[in-house]
Amino acid sequence: MTLWREDVQMAHPVLGAAQRHERRSRLLVRVEDEGVVGWGEVSPQPQAVNGDPGLDDVVTELEAFVIPQTMDIARREGELPRWSRLHLLAGSRRASAPAVALIEMALLDREVRRGTVHLDDLWPSRFATPSQATVSALDEATEWRVDPAVARGVLRYLAANQATAPDPDADAEPGKILHEVRHGEMAELKEVPFRRYYGSVDATPLFVMLAGDYLRRTGDLATVQALWPHIAAALDWIDRFGDRDGDGFGEYHRMTQTGLAN
Repeated sequence: MTLWREDVQMAHPVLGAAQRHERRSRLLVRVEDEGVVGWGEVSPQPQAVNGDPGLDDVVTELEAFVIPQTMDIARREGELPRWSRLHLLAGSRRASAPAVALIEMALLDREVRRGTVHLDDLWPSRFATPSQATVSALDEATEWRVDPAVARGVLRYLAANQATAPDPDADAEPGKILHEVRHGEMAELKEVPFRRYYGSVDATPLFVMLAGDYLRRTGDLATVQALWPHIAAALDWIDRFGDRDGDGFGEYHRMTQTGLAN
């Protein structure tokens, strides 16, 4: 198992989560067993904020706890553990969830490549996706090509959680697609608005694009027909709410000061 950090200088700094981001850092892990390789990735924020851990916190958790415990299981049992067992390693430390998620992703990726797991029955996954505990069409727009079932599961999940009514606190409007979902304590207590949060200008058109890509690749018309009311609602949101000034381009807008200031 190999862990490394990758830092990329951003062409234009951005502000988010009360921080100025000039570099994008991500953690990657590579696992290999019986000649089959799996990859995982997380992109923690640079410093801890809003109850979420920073990158250094996650690295410490991986090196001190999660990786040694995973490899100890592999030594005792003669093979890497199944991805579905990794949640048993999660502790109460704030960095535990993303650290465990990283190894889970790599182990799950390996199992998918072996053909022993099909993601259509698993999505939405229990674990965090890169950068936050989120689910989005953007995260999976390229990864689904490993198995079209990933796209099918993503589309069904996003459709099931599509906004149907205005909710300013969640930046939700009818037809809008999720930006992120979080399950932490602050989200559950509504101290941050991200339990189900829709503050994104691109998630909704990406949902439509992913549906089109999926149909072109698979020819699965039945799935797309079942999704069609949600696709139509997304297209309606793009015209009615996404393009507020009628110039043909989408504009980002938050309804309250607690929403993401993109």
